[in-house]
Amino acid sequence: IKTAVTNLLLQSEDFSTTWSLNRLEAFGSGSVADAIASPAGTVTADRIEESTATGQHYVGQSFTAASGTTYTVSVYLKVDNADFAYISIEGAAFTTQRTLFDLGTETASAFTGSGFSFSITSAGNGWFRCSMSNTATSSGAGFVLIGTVKANSISYAGDAGTGIYL
Repeated sequence: IKTAVTNLLLQSEDFSTTWSLNRLEAFGSGSVADAIASPAGTVTADRIEESTATGQHYVGQSFTAASGTTYTVSVYLKVDNADFAYISIEGAAFTTQRTLFDLGTETASAFTGSGFSFSITSAGNGWFRCSMSNTATSSGAGFVLIGTVKANSISYAGDAGTGIYL
């Protein structure tokens, strides 16, 4: 018996819709919807581009978590001119866990937190399936963040033109 998988994040193939942009250029002003071919071969992969603001640079979306439930985020990432990315599952219902993905060396490591699972797998044509899981410690708000990393920091002054495909 296999349990059903439910995607809790809306518009998960279009980051220009229900996802919030934090210190990223707006879509049409640097970030680009449907920029290149996705791993499926369709031109549906988006490009996010950092703004020059200081802080975390990410797309994010909230969801409601249930205590004791393990949530997994999986996203396909590809280098544009940023080699490093992170995924975070955090919020009131979670102990913050972040995973650092080095797309240049095809490695993943715990960036913040410990005791959670993560992986990076080549999907061909420069794409990587990056995933991580985190278990809710209480019921309430959860947030998924997918962003860029510079010099092993998620908070920094962004570089105009620097981006990643997802």
